[in-house]
Amino acid sequence: MNTRREMNTVKALLTGAALAVSSTAASAAIVFQDNFDTEALELNASLDNWDVTAGAVDVIGDGFFDFLPGNGRYLDMDGTSSAAGTIFTKTAFSFLAGITYTLSFDLAGNNRGAGVADIAPGFDKIVATINGNILTANAWWQQPFATYTLTFTPGASFSSKISFQGFGADFQGPLLDNVVLSAVPVPAAVWLLGSALLGLVGVSRRRA
Repeated sequence: MNTRREMNTVKALLTGAALAVSSTAASAAIVFQDNFDTEALELNASLDNWDVTAGAVDVIGDGFFDFLPGNGRYLDMDGTSSAAGTIFTKTAFSFLAGITYTLSFDLAGNNRGAGVADIAPGFDKIVATINGNILTANAWWQQPFATYTLTFTPGASFSSKISFQGFGADFQGPLLDNVVLSAVPVPAAVWLLGSALLGLVGVSRRRA
């Protein structure tokens, strides 16, 4: 009778943990996000959440050099200078082993003309990097905003900033918006399940 009760308890724990895992996987936790809508509209801009470490970027949109109206403010990654921009978050984030992270961002072509091709004719290019995890994204110059994602699960914990590097030198760079870093942690229910099962095993051994 006791054995049957213990088995029923195990089944209940398994069911609860499975539901918790499903719920957690469906809704990742946001670690960082920036849609640039609070930035000042300006050429060769300084940014609130990012350092421009090379070249220059422009904050445009909202009627100011607004090549894709209706998208708020966004970055032109080839600013009004002689070199495209590279930006790093001002904050370094902790990435934990075994946690799955996704960096998503919206990218559009320059929407002004093919210009000097960064890669074979008419494409704009941007490279997103987090500590060796790299995504190279290419956008046709007429492409509207589309979402790109970089997903990885570290084998060892590390700390890193997020960076984006634009390419080109014609003042017509790829357009960047809606940067989001999210994480899917191991659900606490999994650890609860493991502890409960170990406890049941211990009880059964004592009874034996």
